[in-house]
Amino acid sequence: MPADEDAFVVAEHGNLLRDYPVRTVLAPIETLRRLDDKFESLQLAQSLGIPTPTTIKPTTLGEIEAFAREYPGPLVLKIKRSSGGRGVFVLQPGHLNEGLQKAFARSGKGFGDFVIQEFVRAPGYAVSMLFDHGVPKASFTHRRLRELSPLGGPSTLRQSIRQPALEAHAERLLRQVGYHGVAMVEFKYDEATGNNWFLEVNPRWWGSLALATQSGVDFPMLLYRLALGENLPPQPDYRVGVTVRWLLGDLRAVQNQFKSTGRLPRYRDICPKVDGYDDAFFDDPLALAAELALQLKKAIFSKRDLHSGPR
Repeated sequence: MPADEDAFVVAEHGNLLRDYPVRTVLAPIETLRRLDDKFESLQLAQSLGIPTPTTIKPTTLGEIEAFAREYPGPLVLKIKRSSGGRGVFVLQPGHLNEGLQKAFARSGKGFGDFVIQEFVRAPGYAVSMLFDHGVPKASFTHRRLRELSPLGGPSTLRQSIRQPALEAHAERLLRQVGYHGVAMVEFKYDEATGNNWFLEVNPRWWGSLALATQSGVDFPMLLYRLALGENLPPQPDYRVGVTVRWLLGDLRAVQNQFKSTGRLPRYRDICPKVDGYDDAFFDDPLALAAELALQLKKAIFSKRDLHSGPR
């Protein structure tokens, strides 16, 4: 089951696998690229009447400055093709040029490669789905309880939930392109007003997959059965209210909140009540050890890159 950028490689060169006993459940490469492009997917959502944040694809600094005057709060810069929170930068009021220079330096991208959006202050939601050539076979919704950064990023603590309006939006969008395989559609949702905004599509496996499986939607097994040609039965209801934590990421999120607010974290912030973990298993402790080693390696090399780059 290819994940992350591997899915695009396999989809593009799938014809090379025809002579081998390999079965894949992937949308055509053109569909994956369309959904992965944050501006194209936004235009698709708008064409279907799905609400979105106000967004521009600027080609000059003047366009960004004009947008900032119209939306004086923080702005979000998103590289058009990125995943896992990579390529997303928050531009703070009064520090627009500084934020742009930092985003350009870290991403290696420039005008034409990114979009600018208004910053929506609402909880993050996501609808994950499995499609069989345009027909939905499984669906799962979760709400983000905490993210790696106070201003966004990957979720580190999240809970299973049902949200019919968002589920309808996600299904309509993926049906429109005749989707095949797994995808996660991300939204912001204001629980007080019911207002919602489409953010983007992740047309590949997602990092919070453990929450779905622990809630009763085993996407990997369902995709495997679909690859074998099985006719999947209607999906049973999953458990709502299940909370799963990315342990190492969530500890970093608590630390980031402290740096941002200056308030000491409470015990329930450091040790929230959860039903499971992404990365901590009593019967497989090496998984957590391996992730810890990987995070340390990333931290070391990111500091090297930071000190060797432009100041």
